[in-house]
Amino acid sequence: MPFRVSRTSAPALLLAALLAACGGAPTGPAGQLDPAATARTVQTVQSAFTSTGVQSFEGSSNAIDAALGSSVAIASAFVTPDAAGQRGGIREFGVRQLAQLAAVTAAPSTSDAVAPVAFAIPTPALGRTFEWSTSLGRYAVASTPPSELAAVPSNGVRFLLYAWDAANDRPSSPLTRVGHADIIENTSAQGRSYRLVVTASNTVVLDYTTSFAFSQAQQRVVFSVNGFVTNGTKRANFTLDNTVSAANNGSVVLDYLVTVPSDNITLDYVVALRNLNDPLGDEAVQIDLSLQGEGGRIDVNGTLNIAAGAAPDSDDSFAGFVGVLTVRVNNGTFATITLSATSEPVIRNAAGQALSPAEADALEDVFDLIEDGFDFIEDLLRPVDQFFD
Repeated sequence: MPFRVSRTSAPALLLAALLAACGGAPTGPAGQLDPAATARTVQTVQSAFTSTGVQSFEGSSNAIDAALGSSVAIASAFVTPDAAGQRGGIREFGVRQLAQLAAVTAAPSTSDAVAPVAFAIPTPALGRTFEWSTSLGRYAVASTPPSELAAVPSNGVRFLLYAWDAANDRPSSPLTRVGHADIIENTSAQGRSYRLVVTASNTVVLDYTTSFAFSQAQQRVVFSVNGFVTNGTKRANFTLDNTVSAANNGSVVLDYLVTVPSDNITLDYVVALRNLNDPLGDEAVQIDLSLQGEGGRIDVNGTLNIAAGAAPDSDDSFAGFVGVLTVRVNNGTFATITLSATSEPVIRNAAGQALSPAEADALEDVFDLIEDGFDFIEDLLRPVDQFFD
């Protein structure tokens, strides 16, 4: 499931997620977190992302990617907790994005446009249906596509989806079909984009579009993902813009927005990386988060730096980060999170005391939601990542 809640320590989830900011009028006591209401808000968002069809698509995404001929998975370096959560990962992620920007903007062009795409859906695959081959252990072209399904779009390809065995990372045995995923390529004067539609039990449970635009004049590229996911009852709309720019001495901005309109829930988070062209230690990471839901509004914001001399390959998400993040609830200070280069992060409430277990669990759930949101986006990108490499 895309939004699984792990039970690691509350502070350890903060930078593993790399958060961001949003609006909405606060409702509730200032500076007081309502753990039960926060948990219900998180559970509502989680429920929209939880369905058999979506779970199968996420599990199958690597196999779909391989069937379409991917040799490089840029999604894994685009926005994942591992890549974004560690200070070395942050720099590697940002520097790679800047290198791609330089390659794209160096290409001859007479005007700004949607960036040229390196690959397209292979011509022999267009209009075809792929099924899982148990003998090959991978997807292969179906000799007899299911007759009850509508025709595959001529500018797309279809993958049958099956009940997923997460423990073994493959379809369950015996094969049980639960739906299908269509990948549709759209080409216009502005360039190429891809729409992915997952259908289960005759219901569209996931529908999103990816595109990649650039401006030579502004030395900027923007990779976008936008769409919706539903469990048949709750629907969540999501948008991600990844902007890479030569501005601010080399910068990357991730802006991810999730809304559940039926419950007036908005989760919006932005992380801005600056000074990526400077030596290690001069980077600045601006973090802003807001979750608006039943318990009012929770905000987390602050600026972090990577301490000079910090080893970039450490597995510790916090070692090397320096700075203070402030947690506000309904516009009142609730807690601070202090990071240093030489000690464990310190989380204290407005009175300088440790959080209660219920408060810590609620804050952890919010950070889990964000962390798993990045996992979800990574899974969405895998089937099309080679088209934007």
